[in-house]
Amino acid sequence: MLRINFALASAALTPEALRDLDQVAAALLAPRLTDVSVVLEGHTDASGAAGYNLDLSRRRADAVLAHLVRRGVPRDRLRAVGYGESRLLSGHPPADGFQRRVEIVRTFRPTLLRISAKWNRDSGDLEHGF
Repeated sequence: MLRINFALASAALTPEALRDLDQVAAALLAPRLTDVSVVLEGHTDASGAAGYNLDLSRRRADAVLAHLVRRGVPRDRLRAVGYGESRLLSGHPPADGFQRRVEIVRTFRPTLLRISAKWNRDSGDLEHGF
């Protein structure tokens, strides 16, 4: 999991975040990772109203998603969600800047397997193919 941090009350990507996200995009575009999808989980610290923080966390996740799409990552491999202040990191004060983040969490896209089958009336067997 990779964390992208943000300034207080901001969904703007920092120069450091942009560099990190460019590397994430390059990795996601590598042939060996074409089956990988990611969830972009937006978070805030506990300062401010809960409703504002939920909206801010969604805007942070959307900012990360938009940057990855601009770098060529297919939109269908990305999902942005906001959690506001509901998932604070333990070991850090609730208002700590480390709480202001988007976590990039790897998921796996389901693989569809198409199976065809037919009944062989003569032998009584089920014949299948992939």
